[in-house]
Amino acid sequence: MADNAITINDHGLGDRLANVDARKFAEKAMHKAVLLVSEKGSEYPPPPSNSTYRRTGTLGRSITGKVESITKEVRGLVGSRVVYAPNVIGDKQAPIHAGRWVKLVDVAVSQIPQIESFFEDATKEIAEFLKNG
Repeated sequence: MADNAITINDHGLGDRLANVDARKFAEKAMHKAVLLVSEKGSEYPPPPSNSTYRRTGTLGRSITGKVESITKEVRGLVGSRVVYAPNVIGDKQAPIHAGRWVKLVDVAVSQIPQIESFFEDATKEIAEFLKNG
């Protein structure tokens, strides 16, 4: 090394990086995202003015979510096991429901700014954890 070399120390950052479980922070953010989309997706549109059908609320109650950690990825899943859900809020939405019921994917897309903020907060929490060790 040259005579005028200096030493730069990471002040333990390497050790703190080794101890941070970034997945924990990502999972926390994903749980918030899944809850948000589940809640928004469970909202019913107002019934048509001439409707006599009495709603059971089954579809709204059936929308659930879960978070999976798979290798390097944290994944959020939101959906319904009700057999008619694809025809009401899914890919196969029947024309009678179009324009009244919001597709679950459109609910998720409409919440992207809020979901992104959950992950921005997680990044800030990681930075704070690294700062304070």
